[in-house]
Amino acid sequence: MKNLKKTVLVFILLSVISSSAFAELRVLVGYNSQDPVIDTLRTQLLYYGDKTGFWEKQFFMNSSFYNQGFEYSIPIRKDHPKLTYKLWIQPKPATLVAILPGLGSFYTNSMSIALAQAVYNAGYSVFVVSNAMNWEFMQSASTTLIPGYTPQDAEDVYYALYKIITHIREKYKTRVTENALIGYSLGGMHALFIAKLDGKYNLINFNRFIAINPPVNLLYGLKQLDDFFSVSEAWSKRKREQKKVKAGTIYQLIIKKMLSQNGDMPFNTTEAKYLIGFVFHTSLVEAIFSIHQRKDLGVLKASYDWFSRNTLYKEINTFDYYKYLKLFALPYYSKEFGHKVSIQELNKKASLTAITNTLETNDKIRVVHNIDDFLLTPADIKWLEKTLGDRILLFDKGGHLGNLYRDDVLKWIVDDIAVPSAKQNTNQLKTNKLD
Repeated sequence: MKNLKKTVLVFILLSVISSSAFAELRVLVGYNSQDPVIDTLRTQLLYYGDKTGFWEKQFFMNSSFYNQGFEYSIPIRKDHPKLTYKLWIQPKPATLVAILPGLGSFYTNSMSIALAQAVYNAGYSVFVVSNAMNWEFMQSASTTLIPGYTPQDAEDVYYALYKIITHIREKYKTRVTENALIGYSLGGMHALFIAKLDGKYNLINFNRFIAINPPVNLLYGLKQLDDFFSVSEAWSKRKREQKKVKAGTIYQLIIKKMLSQNGDMPFNTTEAKYLIGFVFHTSLVEAIFSIHQRKDLGVLKASYDWFSRNTLYKEINTFDYYKYLKLFALPYYSKEFGHKVSIQELNKKASLTAITNTLETNDKIRVVHNIDDFLLTPADIKWLEKTLGDRILLFDKGGHLGNLYRDDVLKWIVDDIAVPSAKQNTNQLKTNKLD
């Protein structure tokens, strides 16, 4: 019965997509799909590789791909700490690709580095910066105390990218030709909002915007993450810890190439939901801690103090994303907008439907998605297909980002970076300022 329901669901999704001649659906031959949620854990199979031997690794420039990159910290906002990014620069002139990671991710996370390696190996220069809801970006580059409202976050990220790309161009001169932007998950949503900003301000003039598995309805996606984490409510503390240890052990097997890419992931659906929910819950805890560290908004009872951190973390751990929106975001943005706002109003402005015209008309945009991504509803898929037409590439399986480890998927994404030469000269950044 379970397999029958799964087959019917896939059939319905395929029927939705096939209703138009424009959407491109790719069938992933040989992909061992277990369940969209379990398949999502296959994101860990995308890990940057080292192709050098032991003795070669003793020399800095011959070590791992990660170590071959350069880290720079630059000021973005006055009176804020510097923002750090990691760059891999080609020895010859090349397009510079910026990568925006997913919800709460730090710029050094393994998935971003692995994606950067694929981009670099294709002949592009590339850099990675932290997500707008990561504590480092919040402290260094945000103009808002409360991140999570896509239009504002995207504007902050856009300005940070402008400062970073300006720094790279000044340092490496003619080695940067054009600019492209790749974002995945929430970073993909930001990339699409930035497409609208770039068309308006022309600070960077990206030649390509590629969004990988972006959510359509932000609130729906956050609720999914909350629901995933809540499956552990009936578990004992010991059982939760056992699940974390199991996940850590399997992760080590993955990065040591001891787990077959075509084999089953050793989790059941409930475990997979918990692990996904736990990762994103941890990001939320760090974000709330960063907010409280900078300003006590009266939401939390525990004060920020070195000797009361355990009490503070225990209180923050009671938050999920919906509670964060209700108690942090709504009061903050009601004050910013000058009127009382609802979660529905914020979500309407923060979801992809708010930039429908940009998505319909901007030929620089490309979207890569999976029809079984748990962040989407069938209606979301239909809307994406109708809005983007032949500028969206859909895969039949993979869950959320769970097929990026495959060479064929990476190739389709990287191949989309290349575009005909832009009519405008992209060698010089515009000097316009944000309004």
